[in-house]
Amino acid sequence: MYLGVYTLYDRVSGGVVHGVKPGPEPYLSQTEKKELGGYLKHCAKVGYGKTRRDVLCIVESAVNESGKLRSGHVSDGWWRRFKEHQGDLSLRQGDSTAHARMDTMNQETIDHYFMLLRETLTTHGLLNKPSHIYNVDETGVPLVVHLPLPQPLHICPPVLPLLQPAQ
Repeated sequence: MYLGVYTLYDRVSGGVVHGVKPGPEPYLSQTEKKELGGYLKHCAKVGYGKTRRDVLCIVESAVNESGKLRSGHVSDGWWRRFKEHQGDLSLRQGDSTAHARMDTMNQETIDHYFMLLRETLTTHGLLNKPSHIYNVDETGVPLVVHLPLPQPLHICPPVLPLLQPAQ
């Protein structure tokens, strides 16, 4: 194996720091990659998973702030290597309402909801009566009706013969 004279000279003279990989500086440190992976897993766990494009935008904004972005955007190759190193990240089709929910979830919306809830409970005298509050949702209710709904049957009770007192 041949080792170049200048390579050896750079190592001996301190021109190259031991343990540093050749090439450009990575976009994110190992700690930042771990934090990003944890954040993505947390988002997925609570139902707001991120797309590949979302992740690349997050990384691009962080790298732009640090001045490390070289080509104008973070490549798909970076995403593939990041995903491989994380091990348990994957892309899946999300719920169509997930992004709408995420976009409307902010402190102002949540505060407004609870203000309306308190107002409604107070108006109807239910504020201190949790046993009078029921949860009703759309489970079991057809959202698209293809056939007419069954009509209730009116059944008359059977006619019983009148009982006569014994003679």
